[in-house]
Amino acid sequence: VGTQVHTGDLVVTSPLGGKLPAGLLIGRVGSVDSKPEELFEAIRVEPYTDYNRLLQVLVLTSAGDAK
Repeated sequence: VGTQVHTGDLVVTSPLGGKLPAGLLIGRVGSVDSKPEELFEAIRVEPYTDYNRLLQVLVLTSAGDAK
């Protein structure tokens, strides 16, 4: 609430959801679309990773989640 978002700002994960570690870099704000009559801003995030270049993905789960 009351936070300004600017082009170039970094986007990172938050600890609030409890599913991901805090501070993982997601990307950078590429553009911000704000209108005075709107409550929210629309932002476009440029991903930190070029997902088209990924060859393999490894998914790790904690032992507590294993079934």
